[in-house]
Amino acid sequence: MQWDCRNSTIRRGDLVIEMDGVPVTSGQQFQHLFDKSHKASWDFVVLRQGEPEPLTFHVKGGRGRDFPEDPSDPFFYYLRGRWDAADDPDSAMRDYSRVIELEPRFDLAYLYRGQLYEDRGNRVAAGRDYLKALELSPNLAEAHAIYAYFIVDDDTLAANEHIRKAIELDRCQGAFESDNIDCSSNYLLLAALLGFADPSEAARTAEQGIRFYDGYAGNYFNAMCSYAITGNRELAQEYAQRYLDFPDGDRTKERTQIAEAVRDGTGRCS
Repeated sequence: MQWDCRNSTIRRGDLVIEMDGVPVTSGQQFQHLFDKSHKASWDFVVLRQGEPEPLTFHVKGGRGRDFPEDPSDPFFYYLRGRWDAADDPDSAMRDYSRVIELEPRFDLAYLYRGQLYEDRGNRVAAGRDYLKALELSPNLAEAHAIYAYFIVDDDTLAANEHIRKAIELDRCQGAFESDNIDCSSNYLLLAALLGFADPSEAARTAEQGIRFYDGYAGNYFNAMCSYAITGNRELAQEYAQRYLDFPDGDRTKERTQIAEAVRDGTGRCS
């Protein structure tokens, strides 16, 4: 994650590798930690070109502030797009497009613009942007993961290849287990793909996803179904209840009905 904070000693081009003691492994990870913090100051560890060791900074401000616009700086538009994506997607779309005009090889701008296209239902444009990000950065784990989710309903074999590549690039085997949102999301999809083909491995994968990050309801649903398929009724009911403990907004109606049936012993995953 590249960071440009004009009221700190962090410079444009610094690579943020840690925030408040938690490793930062992608733009998604950074955004998760930033949104979760609800703070106005943070401790960052960064890598800087020309410096032999990581640098540590305590940064104040930034959240909720407007920085002067620099029409020639793609990082300004990229960061503003990331900031505005949830509340003002139209503005974020314009900003990502501006980034691409200024720097056509800016991989993450294509990736996040693709997500906005996907949210709008424009799958052709979304797919084009995702593939461009992968073309520019074939070793970008985030691009493989997002593309895997994008194609999972149309091409499960390719989705399986891309999510396994993301797991490899994110180094999820033996990775840190504190708010590791990237690996948790990767394992969420992998467990779903394993499903009926290998329910025991799917259960282990879902549980590891929960250890990485416990905020994805889908990992609990996958664990529930995996244990239900293998005949472990007790664990299936336990994970059904844990899935149902999530707020309504984190659960789908269909999955909620399935989980209630598994919990009550009146139905199963199918």
